[in-house]
Amino acid sequence: MTNTPDAKSGYSLKVTVKPGLPLGPFKQTILIGTNLAAYPAVVVPITGTLVGDISIAGRGWNRDIGILVLGNVKSSAGLKRRLQLIVRGPHREKVKFTVAAIRPEALKVTFGETTSVGEGAATQTPLFIEIPKGAQPGAYLGPKRDKYGEILIETNHPLTPQLRIPVRFAIDNR
Repeated sequence: MTNTPDAKSGYSLKVTVKPGLPLGPFKQTILIGTNLAAYPAVVVPITGTLVGDISIAGRGWNRDIGILVLGNVKSSAGLKRRLQLIVRGPHREKVKFTVAAIRPEALKVTFGETTSVGEGAATQTPLFIEIPKGAQPGAYLGPKRDKYGEILIETNHPLTPQLRIPVRFAIDNR
């Protein structure tokens, strides 16, 4: 809470996040009606990041906005990127990953071998993402998330059955 010495009154607002929201950043607003003529409604911004037992790390991963940024890729060169899927919690030793869907088909996704890290406190599984040489040109830059590429990963984790990885990139014909 902020210390506001001139305030005459105040309210505490408790916000509960419902189960089922995807992991990553969220931004919502709450509209509160008042009986004040000067302020009939107050908009309260609510922002945060929903975290779970599974997290993603690696070059190009922007955890603040939950997007993998690959940038501009030359078709003649292609691109390879390695991320880590890190699992903590009581299910860490049992979690398996499979690719459920990829958009566009230019993205190729494979997994490496899962290893234990941090004296057994977590496991990590390499996630290899490739845009092969000769891939067809295309732009998956937005401006909205539905225009990005996407990797959908299914898991057997009881609380995180899917991971959605938006991928922002463009392939040019050079």
